[in-house]
Amino acid sequence: MKKFIFPLIFAVIGTAFGLSSCLDEGLSATFDLKFNTNSLTFKSTSINQGSFDEISEEISTDSKDFATYNTSLDKLESAKLKSLKITITAPSGQNFEFLKNVKVFLEGRGGSKGEQLVASKTITDGSATVVEMDVESDVNLVDHIKMGAFTLRAEGVTKTDLNVTDDIKCLLELSCDVTAKAI
Repeated sequence: MKKFIFPLIFAVIGTAFGLSSCLDEGLSATFDLKFNTNSLTFKSTSINQGSFDEISEEISTDSKDFATYNTSLDKLESAKLKSLKITITAPSGQNFEFLKNVKVFLEGRGGSKGEQLVASKTITDGSATVVEMDVESDVNLVDHIKMGAFTLRAEGVTKTDLNVTDDIKCLLELSCDVTAKAI
């Protein structure tokens, strides 16, 4: 009986491994993809004039996460922004007291796809140094991310009764839910 059971067990295990490797090819994986940049600066001259329109440096979309999930940038099927956070990094002690509202737009490298509104926020707590943006949930950013890099543009309205003397530097942190086919 043992002579019959052991070969049968190995045959079942071998078949299971064979089927699972066939299933991997062409399947999709969904995972979080995170980006951040310290390159957004609200210029004091713009703030004091009542509005701003600032663009971040280019953010690369090349990520080690693609290899982890056995996929690549060109295999992306969808990318939806899950969260966007803006944190003041300088000057020390600065808060969002100067800001009434802000909108953030994303545009892929080259601009051929145009920009898309991805998040907005009306500031109700001026003492905060971190703002969790209200994300546009129906926007698919896959075409922008596939471009290899993107920029963020922030525009908004400020309070003009303040005299801001220093440029305000911010960290932007984004998290996207992406779905991509396996390689």
